Amino acid sequence: MKTETKDKIQNAILAGIAGAIVPIAIGFGGGLWVTKQSAIQMTDSGLLAAKVKICLAQFMNAPNYQEQAVQFKSLDYSSRGAFIEKGAWSKMPGEERASDVVKEACTRELEAVLKK
Repeated sequence: MKTETKDKIQNAILAGIAGAIVPIAIGFGGGLWVTKQSAIQMTDSGLLAAKVKICLAQFMNAPNYQEQAVQFKSLDYSSRGAFIEKGAWSKMPGEERASDVVKEACTRELEAVLKK
């Protein structure tokens, strides 16, 4: 085999490999494509954010909001989650029981809102 032919074959193979890898790297690296796990994580994150907003809205639209806010602020950190659960603000419509993740996230967000 001639050296020129050998070089052409080698270049063709390298071009084929690069042609297969570069689009994949651009697709995943640029966020054009996502894996199933990444899509699930993004969905869960967005859903949690929406549930936290619902929890805050339920707390702030309660008839005795000011009293509840004062009571919430007076509690220590470990008791605040139970207070949120007892008030059923972290319980989403259609659910029998509030999710612990939503309760904790709502507690943190409510602390931040009430500090302002």
